[in-house]
Amino acid sequence: MTVEARAQRVLYQGNGTAVEFPFDFAVYAANQVRVVTADAFGNETERAHGAEFSVRLGAGGVGGYAGGTVVYPLSGAPLAPGEKIAVLSAVPSTQDKSFPNNTPYFQEQIEGGLDKATRLIQQLEADVARSIKVPPTSAESPEDMGAELLGARDEAVAAAESAGGALVGAEAARDAASGEVDRAAREADRARDEA
Repeated sequence: MTVEARAQRVLYQGNGTAVEFPFDFAVYAANQVRVVTADAFGNETERAHGAEFSVRLGAGGVGGYAGGTVVYPLSGAPLAPGEKIAVLSAVPSTQDKSFPNNTPYFQEQIEGGLDKATRLIQQLEADVARSIKVPPTSAESPEDMGAELLGARDEAVAAAESAGGALVGAEAARDAASGEVDRAAREADRARDEA
């Protein structure tokens, strides 16, 4: 069997009603599916298989199960708008095939092992695609670059908040000045009328 290039992660937005989240990547067992949720602020929580979510697997075969559906939560309220759920492949990095010398083996065994290796590579590619990458010649580590990016984000947020405060102050000063102009015009009109 060939292994198609498929996303090893599916992301859904909460809507207050959905509790079933389909995925189409292949796994070999229900416990090879990982679920992570995020609240509206982006705080992530790894969910426990069996206790917090269940998995219904699709059709099975030599190459594993062809996708399935995650049911989350098993109890309690569904994910609210603004919350997210990520369903990820979690095929373990093990080699469970054995080919002793001078013994017959079936082509399916080799193909199954190669399929699993390909799925593991796809999982790694998905993880690497979500990672911070630095040029090969850079002396900066990904952790340093991440810290620098987060620091720049925090500075930008603080600057935006400061600018917002300055804008409010400027608008208040403009309104006060406009009020003074109106008052001065009324005083001038009154003085002219009295003269």
